[in-house]
Amino acid sequence: MDAMHKSWWSVLMALILLALTMPAWAAEVMVFSHRPMRSVESFTQQLQQLSKHDIAQTTQVDALAGAKLVVAVGAPSVAALAGKVSQPVLAVYITRQHYLQYQAQLRSALFIEPPLARQLALARALLGPEQQLGVLLEAREQWSEFSAQPLRADGTVDSLLGPLRVVAVSDYDSLNHALVALLKDSHALVGVYDPELYSAANIKNILITAYRQNVPLFGPSNAYIKAGALATTHSDMAQMAQRTAEMLDLAIAGNWPAAGYNPYFHVRYNEQVARSLNMVLPDAQALAAELADPSP
Repeated sequence: MDAMHKSWWSVLMALILLALTMPAWAAEVMVFSHRPMRSVESFTQQLQQLSKHDIAQTTQVDALAGAKLVVAVGAPSVAALAGKVSQPVLAVYITRQHYLQYQAQLRSALFIEPPLARQLALARALLGPEQQLGVLLEAREQWSEFSAQPLRADGTVDSLLGPLRVVAVSDYDSLNHALVALLKDSHALVGVYDPELYSAANIKNILITAYRQNVPLFGPSNAYIKAGALATTHSDMAQMAQRTAEMLDLAIAGNWPAAGYNPYFHVRYNEQVARSLNMVLPDAQALAAELADPSP
């Protein structure tokens, strides 16, 4: 090989090596997950179909360099980006609690869980506005995370939607005693999104104690329907993609939306639990529309 060919070959190899080490091309919006997940791929595909913006997906932080905006899917992905990107980050599939934890590095967020106010409205729609509802917390101080309504010393709340009582496990010597105290004068237990309180270790005990007193559980999320909750509101992947696409439109136009809950949702029932309670449930789609638009 003569000197000119050697020189050309060296340049070609250098360009190939450079291409291999450069970060992948970045779209206008990059969806980031901390590891490969089919669910994130499906979410990205739905987002691409709904959005007018150029969207791609990656698991590599370096690939985000050219993006205008990053969508981080889930709390682990948000944690993986900490201090590593300069672009504004929209977090999706993240709890409100995790949003508050990472708020300094996020521009906005779409929460994964339903708001407590909507779950309470669901229970009232099925049981009647005059029935007292119960909410169980780990500690009284948590109440402000779920509602702006003041919590009285006796655990009651001045709610326009009807009577409500809140009991904290920390005020009793056990979860069982707290549950019994709450359920004795409650017609339903409305679960808050607290994975530690409503853990796999606790949920069986909570359900058994509640149903022994003929008190149904609402929520706290879709995952509990199969376990034995009566009903919940739930945003599926298509609805999460729909709201994310709307938030992207606002953000790229310079009007960043506030972090919040998804206004798009379904109502889900456990029909077997309803039959055991002798309850006739209304059409789930019609009820979801009613809850989404509470105006008379």
